[in-house]
Amino acid sequence: MDEIEDFLWRLSRQLFNMVGGQMMQSPEPYVEVSEHDEGVVLAAEAPGVRPEDLRVRVSDHGIRISIVENGIITYSRTYETGKISQDDAEITCKNGVLEVKVPYKRTFF
Repeated sequence: MDEIEDFLWRLSRQLFNMVGGQMMQSPEPYVEVSEHDEGVVLAAEAPGVRPEDLRVRVSDHGIRISIVENGIITYSRTYETGKISQDDAEITCKNGVLEVKVPYKRTFF
């Protein structure tokens, strides 16, 4: 479902911009997702975006980041990560950089 939502979001943003709208006041963040032995780290550079305007949702298979300006979602994207432990996510935002660290879900035999 997240892939469909992402596609529809990008399509609506493109259509809005084609008719001369200015949907985003902040630039689209630069996002880097890296995998390590212990889990996943998502780092997003969002200069000029206030920490209270960032929304992060961690699910068992991905991380969604959104930017909300004046009550309107101006950016939203889900990054698929595989099986991660949403309950143990560490989220920080400092100096315009959002960092989300999520360990892999442990499986017991």
